Amino acid sequence: MNENQTYGAPTGIPRRLGAFIYDLLLILSLWMMTLWIWILINDGEAIYGLFVQVVLLIEVIAFYVYCWIRTGQTLGMRAWKIKIVDDNGENPTLKQSIVRLTVILVSWSVFGLGFFWFYFSKTQQTWHDRLSHTFTVKLSEEEKD
Repeated sequence: MNENQTYGAPTGIPRRLGAFIYDLLLILSLWMMTLWIWILINDGEAIYGLFVQVVLLIEVIAFYVYCWIRTGQTLGMRAWKIKIVDDNGENPTLKQSIVRLTVILVSWSVFGLGFFWFYFSKTQQTWHDRLSHTFTVKLSEEEKD
């Protein structure tokens, strides 16, 4: 983000975590519906295996990428009044969204260090913000509705 441009205040970790938990509940609901339909189609037999896991992973990727590209927000982010923007204040691109999701996994895998980087970064960006060239911002009052 250029020094003279601002698209909202940087969003701290607690607010991001709140949005993530909200989204996690939505994703779990989506998974339950997917598996329920799949079990019905499978004559009530349990389903398991790598293929099922891949389908559920694709649903998560599709959820985040679609929401971020379309509006810059998931439903959880809307509830917590935060948004993902690029250097120009626009919604992230497909490439930025995929990089973001990939680096989020890395950030978590090292005990959350990529998230706590927010507190040490001059631009208040996490690893996934920085590497995807995006910013997670708190929306101003006029942008909330």
